[in-house]
Amino acid sequence: MAWRCKVGRYEMDLLVCRGDELRLIEVKARKPGAWVNADIALTNEQRQRLQMALRIWLERVPWPSAITFQRVSWSGPRAKFHDAEKWESLAIGGYGQTR
Repeated sequence: MAWRCKVGRYEMDLLVCRGDELRLIEVKARKPGAWVNADIALTNEQRQRLQMALRIWLERVPWPSAITFQRVSWSGPRAKFHDAEKWESLAIGGYGQTR
């Protein structure tokens, strides 16, 4: 659906769909031995920005079905696909659910 999608001042790495599910995928890449491991590189502030970006995108392109979020961490030659999360799990603090 979208790759490196800029929405205002926010950016989403990948928006993909499979069947009726829309998935926001955030990719974190780090060199081997980096100070912060790619597995834990997604901060709460980044989660909030991702949620805002998808909210804005959904205002333009309404999605009637399931929305999920998945992190992919890349370190050296290996990529780790973390379990997909329900969209609501991306919500933090004052940012509520999209639906």
